[in-house]
Amino acid sequence: MTPKRLLPVSLMLLSALTVPTAAAAAQQSSEPALHVRTTRWQTGSTYYVDGVAWTPRAVVRTFVEGWQKAPRTRQWSRDTADARGNFSFQFYVPHDANEHGQLRLRMVDAATGRRGEMSIPLP
Repeated sequence: MTPKRLLPVSLMLLSALTVPTAAAAAQQSSEPALHVRTTRWQTGSTYYVDGVAWTPRAVVRTFVEGWQKAPRTRQWSRDTADARGNFSFQFYVPHDANEHGQLRLRMVDAATGRRGEMSIPLP
């Protein structure tokens, strides 16, 4: 291979090695990558949350900060990230004009003890 042909190949290999995938970037960042969808009903809303945790098998949970009473009906699909760091769950929140709060995501890496918390943006 001539030096002129070697340079483009080297640059392609270098860029392939240094550009992380979205999942890898989310695992290295300080916050997980999140995706939130909502289905609104007459009596409440169902929230579908999925994303990528910092590390595989991290424990991921949601909670409501500032509400007097937490929503009674929560249906978790999964609260622990899988081997690739993916997590997903859904829950139903009844409409209550007297309750105001903020939905939060808490993540704990059992292996390292690393903890983090963030607000979940609701559509």
